[in-house]
Amino acid sequence: MCEGLFDALSLRQALGLRRFVILGGTANVPEVLPLLARLQPQTVILVLDRDQAGREAAQYLLRRINVGKVYSVDLGPHKDPNEALTSGYEMSFIDITHLTPSGARALARQLLNEIPQLSPKR
Repeated sequence: MCEGLFDALSLRQALGLRRFVILGGTANVPEVLPLLARLQPQTVILVLDRDQAGREAAQYLLRRINVGKVYSVDLGPHKDPNEALTSGYEMSFIDITHLTPSGARALARQLLNEIPQLSPKR
């Protein structure tokens, strides 16, 4: 999921991604939730611009999407995928599933299971 066509083309060239939801700007973010509910993807790659509107839109989506895995893309110091690609920056995936409500619950369960059970002292 990205904001514009050039972002999608850049992600395709840099990372080989083939399927996109192109938002056409962050104002359209609420419209994508019914689409995600209908498509029921197991994985979402969320790559919005690194500006205030992009950060707010990403936070909005992360609080509301319910998928198995969510990734972002490391853009380094660049504002969007096209800028990262044209600068020669090597983009890579970042697992951000733990930032979703279901991901945070799963991470908490995993961490709690790793804590040794304390037995009461006598």
